[in-house]
Amino acid sequence: MVKANDPTTPEAPSRKRGNLLFAAVLMVISGAWQLFVGYAVITGDTYLFAGEQYWYRVDNAAWGWVNVLLGLTVIMLGYLLFKGSMFARIVTILIVMISAINQFFLAPQYPLWSTLIIVVNIVVLWAVLTSEGFLAAGEGRTRAGRRRSGRTGHHHAAE
Repeated sequence: MVKANDPTTPEAPSRKRGNLLFAAVLMVISGAWQLFVGYAVITGDTYLFAGEQYWYRVDNAAWGWVNVLLGLTVIMLGYLLFKGSMFARIVTILIVMISAINQFFLAPQYPLWSTLIIVVNIVVLWAVLTSEGFLAAGEGRTRAGRRRSGRTGHHHAAE
């Protein structure tokens, strides 16, 4: 009999699938934000690195293109996450880390939005890493290997 609070009881698949769909929605939203920021910088409507107070120097147009490409990539990965792609899950881990680093550079101009997107990236990372089937393949091989070798993970004192 399975106990309700048993930590070894698997979580309901629908909830884990919901986490992945939530991550996909967040990816599309944060990708759109990066796309809009990049477009605004490229068209000259805003300047990201104006003034002498920044310790880094970047060409505004180049940084705008970085944001456009990153935004398009994030939107595309969000779409692939909707479809449940394992490839998208793996690449998303790398891309959300890059996106978070990108937001640190944008923080002087957009502190609230940059912080919000960094938080969204962390939530996406959590949702992808805890999604159904992401880590299950490795865990299943480990458990099967223990069963074949006679080890169950329980330690018994030598008699």
